[in-house]
Amino acid sequence: MVTPVLKAKFDEMGVPLIPLASGARHFVAELQQAAPAEVEVVIGGMPQNAPLINPQQAGAAPSTIFDVVVSAATDPSLYSHEVNGVVVVPLVMVQEWFLRAANAYAETEYLEETRFLHKLRVLKGIPLPAFGDQPTRLRICIDPDASDPAVLNATLYDATGVARFATQIVGHLPGNFAASETIVEESEAWPAAKSAGADLYGGQLFHGPAFATIESIDRLAERGARANLSVSRAVGWDAPRPSPLAPSWRTDPALLDGGLQLARVWGYALLNKPTLPTAVEAVAVYEPGLLAADRTVRCIVAGKPIGQSGTRSDLWFVDAESGLLIAAVRGLEMYVSSEAPLTSAQNGGAQ
Repeated sequence: MVTPVLKAKFDEMGVPLIPLASGARHFVAELQQAAPAEVEVVIGGMPQNAPLINPQQAGAAPSTIFDVVVSAATDPSLYSHEVNGVVVVPLVMVQEWFLRAANAYAETEYLEETRFLHKLRVLKGIPLPAFGDQPTRLRICIDPDASDPAVLNATLYDATGVARFATQIVGHLPGNFAASETIVEESEAWPAAKSAGADLYGGQLFHGPAFATIESIDRLAERGARANLSVSRAVGWDAPRPSPLAPSWRTDPALLDGGLQLARVWGYALLNKPTLPTAVEAVAVYEPGLLAADRTVRCIVAGKPIGQSGTRSDLWFVDAESGLLIAAVRGLEMYVSSEAPLTSAQNGGAQ
């Protein structure tokens, strides 16, 4: 509906236009899939009490904004991620949202699909005390990096505009990040362990049924740990909607969370204290999306303690049958948590 004259006026004010194909896709997606309670779609810059653009910065690339609405209706699985009785946004869902936003951005900028996050930082967790009563709107802001246009800087803000998570989105990661054969072979020599996942939940692990993906741990050593994990669909996550316009999953969140849980169990063996993730050097997804429910994945955690306060480790997620790499995490830092201490019964039952 924008004529050339009107487009020129928008350009003068610094208001970018939504490309026709992208606009049509968003419009149809809203008609087909928007939650009944959602009546607002925002695609554009962060609201501010100032001119839309500073004339001196007219040549600068504008930020791209994506809103994320979290509610019990859209994300019931988060009921299984409570810390001290309050639903807390899991790091794996933040990774999912960052990758979704990055690929939506890539569509409008005609860039290649991206599957890599770099320098992911937890600035402050996001508790959702009213999760069951009302939706929460979060916001992702994406900016091209000033020193390297191929790198995108992304920040997740809470409902009050406070930055909670930050990362870089990149097209590739340096080094031989995908190599997993050596660590798979090395883990065979670690001391054997016989821990059923069912014995860990409610003890060392606070996670509920929708995140209970550790099936069993068969190796546990000072160097690391190994376990068989189930996937999101196997623990009750719904499949993506069949419409081609529906936003597709970029990761298998409950599977990746199972790796963080394994790192927590290994960290507890070293520190005798519960830990939570605070930073990740890099995340790579080689098989995107929710995996088939019958898939079994072997996760290997290898690392070392950071004094008595935390751990730093690398994680590999490998298909248990084919040996193919599904995802990898490098430089996962987990530090002692302020969550309520485990009771004696919980502690004993988790061993």
